[in-house]
Amino acid sequence: MKSAANERCLALFPEMRERFSDKELSDTDNIGTYILHEDLFMHFVAAHQSNELMMRRVAAYVEELATSDQDQIRLAEIGLLESAVSNKMLGLAPYLGAAGRQLVVERVLTRFNVDPTPWKRRRQ
Repeated sequence: MKSAANERCLALFPEMRERFSDKELSDTDNIGTYILHEDLFMHFVAAHQSNELMMRRVAAYVEELATSDQDQIRLAEIGLLESAVSNKMLGLAPYLGAAGRQLVVERVLTRFNVDPTPWKRRRQ
C-alpha cells in the first residue's frame, strides 16, 4: 500500500529517485513511512547540507508536515528533526519555519544534549 507521505516526499524531491533504487523506495511502503523519511530522505538531506536551495526546500517540507495533522507533525518531529539534530545537520537549522523551529526547540532538543543555539537562530 502506497503511503501518501512517502508519495508527497518523492514528489517534492524527485532527485531521490536518482539516488535510491526503485526497490529501496518501494520497500519503504511495505515497512513504513518513517523508514523512507528517517533512513533514505535524511541520508539524502545530509549529502546536500551545503546546498542552500535544497535546505530551503527541506525546511519548507518540514513546515508543511509541522502544520498538518498530528501524524504528520510526529513524522516531522521524529522522522526528520530528530535525525537532523542527532546527525548535526546544522545546514537545515537557519531555514526552519515557525512551526518546524517550535518542534525542534520545544520537543526535539529536550531529548539531546546539544547546544540549542544554532537551532534557535534564524537566517538573517
